[in-house]
Amino acid sequence: LATAGITARAARSSVQDLSAAVRRVGEGDVVGGGSSGWREFDELAADLAEVSARLSEARAELERLDSDRRRFLAWISHDLRTPLTAIRALAESAEAGLGDPDRFPGQVRAQVETMGRMVDDLFELSRITSGSLRLRTEQVDLLDVVSDAVADVSAAAGEHRVRIVQQGIDSQVLWADPHQLTRVIVNLL
Repeated sequence: LATAGITARAARSSVQDLSAAVRRVGEGDVVGGGSSGWREFDELAADLAEVSARLSEARAELERLDSDRRRFLAWISHDLRTPLTAIRALAESAEAGLGDPDRFPGQVRAQVETMGRMVDDLFELSRITSGSLRLRTEQVDLLDVVSDAVADVSAAAGEHRVRIVQQGIDSQVLWADPHQLTRVIVNLL
């Protein structure tokens, strides 16, 4: 009976240690395997330590993904503000009777097309994260890309009395995805 009592007390202590370790894992701690002298309990403690390490890695990955998500939302908000600002500036110019009213519809359409491309980019982003995005590279005349980017931001630049000048880019040809490169240049401008 004494041996059974000592054995039961030792087993209860090992179970309580494992229960405490499980609670710590539930709270986000990483636990190590312990040595209780009981093979079954030691194997269970080693399995729990391995699971807690994997959970910790998964939490770190989840935090990284959440950070990426926040950066993405900031990025897309910034990108969408540019054409919205241009459309607002065009509308205010039209209301004030400034500028060439014949050009407004084309300028607004260009900004709407820019926004449409950005929405398409949202779909492309899912391919980026899955690793399936393929750039559509081709030989690109840099003047064409820069001219498109300048046209995209010209209304917003005019609103702030900023003049954008294209200089030193004639006869420059490069290998790039014209759509993605235009987006980069618009963001820089």
